[in-house]
Order: sequence, then structure tokens, then C-alpha cells
Amino acid sequence: MEKQFAIKLQNWLEAVAIICDSFAKEIDVDFYPFQSKVIESPDLLIIGANPGNSRSYNNRNRSSSELFNCGENGENAYIANEKNPEWKINKPILQMFKSPGLRTILETAVIMNVVYFNTNKVEDLRKYKNGTEIIKKCLEFTNDFVYNILKPKNILLLGEAAPKWMKISYNYKDDTILRNE
Repeated sequence: MEKQFAIKLQNWLEAVAIICDSFAKEIDVDFYPFQSKVIESPDLLIIGANPGNSRSYNNRNRSSSELFNCGENGENAYIANEKNPEWKINKPILQMFKSPGLRTILETAVIMNVVYFNTNKVEDLRKYKNGTEIIKKCLEFTNDFVYNILKPKNILLLGEAAPKWMKISYNYKDDTILRNE
């Protein structure tokens, strides 16, 4: 089973690298799907809308092994940036998972984005030629990965945008646990 997962993951990573590398070179915006290492059927998958920021693409031929934005020791980006005062998105997550048992779940969580490009908002991609198509392609890749390859036990969607892009219907006031009101 583990070997099948590794093969499916590698094939998926190669397909993402080919499609996204070509688009990234056109628009000079970096991309990566993951902010953690990937393990099969994790207890928790955390999905955000996109990586945010506006990092320039360094015009290299992106390989499938470079589709991760993790800490130096392989820890997920939330933990790697725990003491980084500029990285504010991780603070509510770290607070939610502060007890020892929950911290262990966070440490082994797979963290990814629905759309992989470093723009302030997903919608910012639409200003580029083929932007709408690349958003759709990322959504297809993400759905395939979540439902056919990773098969997580639980999924935590961050913010309003991630469920919207995943086409999951919910009311952010009635259906969320944490509210920013």
C-alpha cells in the first residue's frame, strides 16, 4: 500500500510541476502546493486557499521535489514559523493545537493549498492570461490529491476562501468553530 501511495504521489507531483512551472514562468509568480511533508492517510489535512504573498518565480525548471515549503528539518510551515512574528496565519492554528495531544496531530498534519500560486488572494491570478484556467487546474489537482491519493481522516479548511474554492457549501457564520467577529 505504501509503495502505491509513493507512486501515485510522485506522478501527481510531476503533473503539478509540469503545468504550474509553465504558468509560473509566464507570470513570474512562485508556487507550491504543500507547506508540510506528505504522509499517507494523515489524521489531519489542513487546507488554505493559497500561499499568499507575492513571491517572484526564480525561473528555474521546477522539479516535483521542490513543491514543498517546509521548515529546514521537514516540520510543517506552521511549526517552523512558530516564533516568526511576521507569519500571523499560524497563530490561531497554534493556539487551537496547543495541548500536547493536539500538538502531536498538528506536527503530523499535511498542510496544503487549494491554489498553489503566491498571490495575495486567489482572485489575483485572474488578471493574468490563462489565470482562470490555472485556478481550475489547481482545483482539479487538489481534489484528485485529497480524495484519490491522500485520503485524510479529517480535513480542516482555513478561512472563507478555501471552502469556496473547493466548492464546499457552508455558511461561515453558522458552520465554523472559530469566528473572527
